[in-house]
Amino acid sequence: MKRYYSIISLFWNRCGLTNLDSYSRLRHFAFAISIALAPCYNTSLAQKQIFLAPEPDRLLFADSLNEVAKRTKDANIQAEAFYLYGKINESMGDIVTSMSWFLKSLKILESKGDSPKLVRLYARIAMVEYNKGNLDQVLAYTTKGIAVAKRINSQKYLVTHYDMLARLFVEPNDILKNVIRFNRDSAMYYLNKVEQIAIQLNDSILIANNSERKASLLFSQFHDKTAALSKLNYALGIYMRYNKIGDKIRVSTNLAEYYIHFNQPSKAFIYITMADSIYRNNDINAFQFTSRIYEVYSQYYQKTEKWKQAFKNAEKYHQFHINQYVADRDLALSRQSFAYEAEKKDALLKANGEELMLKSEALSFQRKFMIAISLLLIVAIVGCVLLYKLFIKNAKLKELNAGLVREQSHRVTNHLQSFSSYLSLNAHDGSMNSDHFMDELQIRIQSMGVLHRLLYSGKALSHVSAEDFFEDIVSTVLKVYGMDDLLLVCEIEDLDIPLDIAGPLGLILTELTSNTCKHAAVVPQKTIIKIQFHKTTENKREHGYLVFADNGIGYFGKSNSKKGFGSKLIEMEAEHLNAHYTYRNDHGLVFEMLLPLNNMMGHFSPN
Repeated sequence: MKRYYSIISLFWNRCGLTNLDSYSRLRHFAFAISIALAPCYNTSLAQKQIFLAPEPDRLLFADSLNEVAKRTKDANIQAEAFYLYGKINESMGDIVTSMSWFLKSLKILESKGDSPKLVRLYARIAMVEYNKGNLDQVLAYTTKGIAVAKRINSQKYLVTHYDMLARLFVEPNDILKNVIRFNRDSAMYYLNKVEQIAIQLNDSILIANNSERKASLLFSQFHDKTAALSKLNYALGIYMRYNKIGDKIRVSTNLAEYYIHFNQPSKAFIYITMADSIYRNNDINAFQFTSRIYEVYSQYYQKTEKWKQAFKNAEKYHQFHINQYVADRDLALSRQSFAYEAEKKDALLKANGEELMLKSEALSFQRKFMIAISLLLIVAIVGCVLLYKLFIKNAKLKELNAGLVREQSHRVTNHLQSFSSYLSLNAHDGSMNSDHFMDELQIRIQSMGVLHRLLYSGKALSHVSAEDFFEDIVSTVLKVYGMDDLLLVCEIEDLDIPLDIAGPLGLILTELTSNTCKHAAVVPQKTIIKIQFHKTTENKREHGYLVFADNGIGYFGKSNSKKGFGSKLIEMEAEHLNAHYTYRNDHGLVFEMLLPLNNMMGHFSPN
């Protein structure tokens, strides 16, 4: 309304309505009202927004970048494509679409962390919000941009946000009154900081931009006409030197507006026509330039009282702003829709996340259950294998025990048979009295007792140690005869003897030891018994070689009919073993016997 009121007031004063009659006043007033309200009338006829066409080259580049992003799935390239789409739509005047593209780019860049592109995007969004008058949003995005620019030490983009802060300090607004107070000196402070950074970076364009901003501040707040025009002409000179088309248009329109304000329309016309010529000759199609040129033309024609031209340009200028107002409304609706869709998507994602979590927990439980079942199955299989092996082992032990019982029964039978043969031999030998017979029987029974004692005290029931058995047999006989002090020398190889062999060998050693003890009294020196037993090889056959020697009276050969009971017993047991034995004298008795081992495979085994 202020803009419309200014148009009416300007028209009223320029036309000198105070000097006209009432009819003329009414006619001219109606014309002024028509100029001011023409945009509203035009909008009521057609609510359709009119946007400028996009620049083909920029749109083609953005489309190609978007295709690359989709093909490579690169989020950074995708964010840059969205940013370019936003800039294109902003230049067309479509604020709603441009902000949607900027926000899409912002969502990607914020997730990636601090970067120069994020600072640049904050500055772009802040400028769009500033043009719409949303100063609270401007401050929010500017604060974020300054923080990121300082963290990444980006001086180039820091100046953009400092410039925006300078704008806020000279922008009276009730929303920001508790945060930023109107202060032109603070605004100039930030512009000076921008100038320092620009000089440090040796950036001429940045220096020109800052001069342009200072000119605006000097004109609007300090009312320094000369300084403002000097700064603008300095900036225009730099833009001309570097052929910055958009910047030349902007500064030219600002100079034209200043000269109109200073009541110098002729100079203003030079700059406005310069801006229009640059705009048309370079085929630029940007909303801000088109709108600005129409606005300054309207001001110029009003100043020169060319009301028809002023009306036409004002109509075109206001049409662009009507588009922006409608865009603001659509943007608000779009934001609400976007927020709703975002909440909807968040709820859906949360529900999907919970569903995935439940599925994950279920899969984890199933996995653990399967592992437990597998472990139980493995344990069961291992248990079955162990039980089977234990069953086989017990079966073998049972069979072995049964065999041992049979073998023990057989051996006891053999031993009883031996005693039966011994009694039978003694019955035919009438030379032995009953007392002597009982002593001999006792000695032989004890020798068999030694065999069974060693058998049941050892680790196996099928054999005995030759060394232990021979020593115990001889020691038992010596003890019975009371000759414990007799010297016993044993050289016995560490062999295991089966019971079938041990029994007969035990009886033979018993008879030989008893014979030595009987004749020990007639020998003046101390009696010595020496026993040797080891394996030997003769004629490529293995034999067990037994030697029993003492230092007694020696051996006196007798005929078969005169042989004693002991000799007969040795002969009988040797035949049982299929052994060959001899007697000879060598400082006493020497008994030698060879047991053929090849005929008894498995009987002898080393420990």
